[in-house]
Amino acid sequence: MATEEDEQSILSVGVIGCARIAKKNCTAANKAFASCAIKSIASRNADKASAFINEVFAKSAQLPTQIFTGEDAYNDLLESKIEAVYIPLPTKMHDEYVIRALCNKKHVLLEKPVAVSAQAYRDMLAVASKEGKFLMDGTMFVHAPRTRRIVKSIPNPNRIHMNFTFDGGADFLQNDIRVKKDGDLLGCVGDLGWYCIRMGLLVFNA
Repeated sequence: MATEEDEQSILSVGVIGCARIAKKNCTAANKAFASCAIKSIASRNADKASAFINEVFAKSAQLPTQIFTGEDAYNDLLESKIEAVYIPLPTKMHDEYVIRALCNKKHVLLEKPVAVSAQAYRDMLAVASKEGKFLMDGTMFVHAPRTRRIVKSIPNPNRIHMNFTFDGGADFLQNDIRVKKDGDLLGCVGDLGWYCIRMGLLVFNA
């Protein structure tokens, strides 16, 4: 049974948006051994928020205590008392809500790609440094000890070759935000290319 000290050491997290990737990550974060607890969900669509909670927390004894919906849902969550926020929103919305989150004294876990430009990300990092808060991207393998061991096993790299593909299927090609001109601005480069570029940067210690 969790003690009062255990409860105090658990990071309270809010989730802005109910994206598909958020379902997978929130399901993992909602395990009993997790060092965080998802306390708040924000979605501009109440039905989507309800469906998200029913799917992610179906087998959980602990549901989010705050559900924010409507046009001001994202801002309402950022003004609440949670300690950190997970942002799986489309890339074009990152700049606005990451900076708002940091200025509201929240740590931020941000889905990739982190920004529409390098300068936009530098601006986010500058605010994180000023506010004394963590800004961490959601590229899981970058933060894994196994990846560090792999990189160390390549002593003098001079060239790398990488491929990353998947079969999205008809529904993906028709409906996913990453294939829409008005959706995620970086498309497949920001999605699949992100992994290749990040690994390349690690290998070359860039």
